[in-house]
Amino acid sequence: MAPCILPARGWRRQNTSDTFVSVRTMQTSKIVEVDGIFIGAAILLPEAQGWRFVAADHRADEADGQTAPTLHAAQQMAKRAFFSRKAQPSLAPENPQITLVSAAGFRARA
Repeated sequence: MAPCILPARGWRRQNTSDTFVSVRTMQTSKIVEVDGIFIGAAILLPEAQGWRFVAADHRADEADGQTAPTLHAAQQMAKRAFFSRKAQPSLAPENPQITLVSAAGFRARA
């Protein structure tokens, strides 16, 4: 049986001597991070169409799926989306009432 490389996009057949091998190419991608936080990846689109950002952090969802002409532009777009979402106020209450329960079952207010 001929070896097969797992696909990423588009099949092509390659003739190696008298056997055929199925080959698929992987897309080039770069990690996008802000202050050490992984927020997503920029994927090079085929035929020099630019870079598409795929968000991994909910704070960068605004830029998810958008394209940019260069890697740098895609990274900047993702960072702007991340910081615009990060600056929004939290929906968590300011003084949550937390009850701590010990192993013995005693309750204490935090």
